[in-house]
This record gives sequence, C-alpha cells and structure tokens, in this order.
Amino acid sequence: MGVWNSHTSVGNILGSLIAGAFVSSQWGMSFIVPGLIIASTGVLCFFFLVEKPEDVNCSPPQHHSEAEGDEAVAVSNDSAQVERSAYGSISADAVEEVEEGVVEFSLCLLFAKLVSYTFLYWLPLYISNVGQYAHACVIHHIIRHIIHHIIRHIIHHIIRHIIHHIIHHIIHHIIHHIIRHITHHIIHHTSYITSYITSYITSYITSYVTSYVTSYITSYITSYVTSYITSYMIRHFVVLSTLKLLNVSFNFQHILTLKRPETCPRCSTWEESWVSCTTLRDLT
Repeated sequence: MGVWNSHTSVGNILGSLIAGAFVSSQWGMSFIVPGLIIASTGVLCFFFLVEKPEDVNCSPPQHHSEAEGDEAVAVSNDSAQVERSAYGSISADAVEEVEEGVVEFSLCLLFAKLVSYTFLYWLPLYISNVGQYAHACVIHHIIRHIIHHIIRHIIHHIIRHIIHHIIHHIIHHIIHHIIRHITHHIIHHTSYITSYITSYITSYITSYVTSYVTSYITSYITSYVTSYITSYMIRHFVVLSTLKLLNVSFNFQHILTLKRPETCPRCSTWEESWVSCTTLRDLT
C-alpha cells in the first residue's frame, strides 16, 4: 500500500542528509560515507539474507510457488526466444519480439525521474543561490518535502485500496444477487414450462389414444356386426329360398302326378277351381 514503494525516497532522504552534512566542510565524505553504507549493507545481505524458504525449513505458500513456476517458464521462454549472435549482439528477430509498451513505459519513467531528481538536486542549489539559504537548511526543506510526498503516497494507496475493496465487494454482491435472481427465475420458469409441457403431452397422448381406441373398437364392432348380420341374412335368405324352391318343385311334381279333378263341388269349372278354390288348393 505504498510503504514498500517508498524505499527509493528513503534512499534519497539518507543521501541528502549525508550530502548536506558534509557539503560545507568535507565534501569528499559525501561520497565516501554513502559508499561505506552501501558496502556494509551488501555484506550483511550476502551473509544473512535467506534466498529460499527451504533453507530455513519453511514451505513457501502456494501462490509463491506458482508465481515462481510461471516466472521460470517465462524466463526460459524469453531465453529461448532471445538469440545472440557470435559477437554477443542480439539478433534482429529477437529485437522484433520485444513486448509492446516497453518503449512507452521507459519514456514515461524517464520524464518522471527527470522531474523528481530535478527537484531533488537542482532545487537546493537554486534556493541556496537565490534565497541566500544555507545548504543544510535547504536540505532539510527538501527532506521535509520528500517525507510529505511519502506520506501522501501511502495515504493515497490506502484510500485506493479501501475504495477498491469496497467497490469490489459491492460489485461482487450485486453480481451475486443478479445471478441468484436470474437463477431463481430460470428454475421457476423451467419448472413451470416442464409442468406445462408434461401436462400438454399427457393430455394430448391420452386424448389421442382414447379417440384412436374408441374409433378402432367402434369401427371393428360395426364392421363385424354388419358383416355378421349381412352374411347371416344372406345365408338365411339363400337357405329359405332354396328350401322354398325345392318345396314348390316337389309340390308341383306331386300335383302333376295326381289325377286332375274335373270340377270342384263348389266351382263351376276346373280353371276357376284351380285358381280360387281353397278345396283344390288344400288337396295340393
């Protein structure tokens, strides 16, 4: 949150204090003392800095191991892409593969450092020459300005972190609420649609099967009864007609074999007796 990034400003403060302390009396010590401090710090880091967590029996966190693995892969890929010639210069193909935005970032950092170090090194000289201030007083004003800058930077990062956390929490809550609402509606409508489709299909199949079975049974019974009655009537009619025909033929032959009476006692002629007399008809 801005605390770690302030180490460059702390180095500038220490350098300004050392230079301001020896600039009037022994200006050579302004270079010797910072050199001794840097050398002693390097010796301490060389002997006491732990390079890997495994050296002190500490297991690294998972994100650290993943980051180291990704970094190792990236370094291996970069080393594989960058091809150096026999003279130690980078080839043209490797120069073309440089990531975009590096030049723009370098220019922005150049101007940012230019402004920072202009105020750090040129401003004390300008104030001491124009305002007739002592070098130590100017250095103290510059250090105060740098400390204010560090504090503002830390406060800025804290506020940005809090705002980012709040916005992230709000957005996460809103997205979670929206997703839950949409999921609830989808589940509700899905159950409604499923029940509607199920009821519709069930009713349709039931009505179709019922109508089909009813029509089939009705047509079958109708055709069966009709065919049965028709065949029965035809057989009965044929049988009766045959029997009647046989009976008539038999009676006619029998009549021919009988002696024809002259007249009926009640009729005057034979033809009239044959046509209308019941007595002669009874004889036949």
